[in-house]
Amino acid sequence: MKKTILSLSFFCWFFISFAQTQGPNDPAAGTEESAGCLSCTGSEWNNFSDAFTNNGLDAYVNLTAYPSCFQSACYTSRELYVSDFGFSIPANATITGIKAEIKRSSGSGSVGNPAIKDSIVQLMTAVGTTIGQNKKLPAFWSNVSNYVVYGGPTDLWASSWTPSDVNDSEFGLSLAVKNSANSVQTANVDHIRITVYYTLPVNVNELHSQSSGISLLHNPDSPFITISAPGQVISSTTVYDVLGNAVLRSEPNNTTAQINTSFMEKGVYFLQTITDKGTKVIKFIP
Repeated sequence: MKKTILSLSFFCWFFISFAQTQGPNDPAAGTEESAGCLSCTGSEWNNFSDAFTNNGLDAYVNLTAYPSCFQSACYTSRELYVSDFGFSIPANATITGIKAEIKRSSGSGSVGNPAIKDSIVQLMTAVGTTIGQNKKLPAFWSNVSNYVVYGGPTDLWASSWTPSDVNDSEFGLSLAVKNSANSVQTANVDHIRITVYYTLPVNVNELHSQSSGISLLHNPDSPFITISAPGQVISSTTVYDVLGNAVLRSEPNNTTAQINTSFMEKGVYFLQTITDKGTKVIKFIP
């Protein structure tokens, strides 16, 4: 088993610069599909700027009974676009995930009679230009206003994103809903917010055999790595994955410690060793 081992000087610097987030950020702009078009299909949103902040006021759309449509009114809504989230992700960052949260509720008419569902929940690179996976959920909206989460720290919505994409003022979210009841229903949106997860590159220097009194011993044919710290007491060893999640931890309270890499998937990991003389972080590939 081949192992590549490299060294980092300061753990705090490593951890802060490794996995980072911006947000949740609020939108500063909003419009809707075919705004002002009286003959277009789908019901129009009202007061969509109320979705910019968690203020107790709702952007809303009135939906006719399913499956009735008359002129511009219909049991489906037009797409509500919110954008200009004010992100400033560094140009050398790698986007690892995007999370959208919608604080939403159905009207009082849906109590005991669920009716409103997602039709479109999709990220966009520009107003009217959606991209990636439609994250619509199958569950009915609750009549109690609460945040519902779409995406997450490692979810790219089946697309790829650059810092310039999410920093652009037109980056945002498209939302459309539908009514599945045979009566008029209202969908309310109090707030939409987005969080972006990303990593920054970490500069490392090759560790030849020993650094800060700590040496790593390994046999290429063995899954075990031995940590040796003569004259020091190792209080803890922690292995982190590339997202900064702790995947293995031990507290040997000895001058040596051992980690088993056999369960680790192929990839880059970081080993943090804390002794009574200080902290050392080492990058390795099982």
